Parts: sequence; structure tokens; C-alpha cells
Amino acid sequence: MALIEQLKQIPDHRHCRGQRHPLWMVLWLSLLGFLCGYRGYRPLADFVQQHGPTLRAFLDLPQYQPMPSYSTFHRTALGVDPQGWVEAFLGGGL
Repeated sequence: MALIEQLKQIPDHRHCRGQRHPLWMVLWLSLLGFLCGYRGYRPLADFVQQHGPTLRAFLDLPQYQPMPSYSTFHRTALGVDPQGWVEAFLGGGL
């Protein structure tokens, strides 16, 4: 299973109102930015702003799709259930 498909299995803790970014996208951008050396919420936001056009093209996102802000990275990281990560990557069987 592809990484994005695994990330899509993680339960979204956020309320539907006001969501601008799919959870899988925020998590994928977080992982990619971290692997590229961007540690922290503000550096992650800088990363996606610097590489926005390339990331949009790679993920087949519309050009008007905004990139997450540092506060989106922060709120998302704090709210994701760690068990959701484990289950998504182990196929639910612990």
C-alpha cells in the first residue's frame, strides 16, 4: 500500500467546519519536510511555501489549494491519535 493510502487510514480528529486541508496531506507534507531537514512547525510552513508549486503538481492538487500554515501543522500534530498511526502502518493488527 502506498504511503498516502496508509495516511488516509488515520482517523481525522478535526471538526469538518473550517478544514482547508485533508489530514493525509498535512501528515504527508509533515513527513516530507521532516525528512528534508525542516524541524518544527514554522520551518515546515516555510518548506511548503517554498516548494508549493512542485508539491501541488506531485500530489495533483489544484493550483488554488493553499498550503498549510505553521498553526495547521501545530494543531494537527497535537491532535493526531498515536494509535491511528500504528494501526495505519501495521494494518490494524497489533
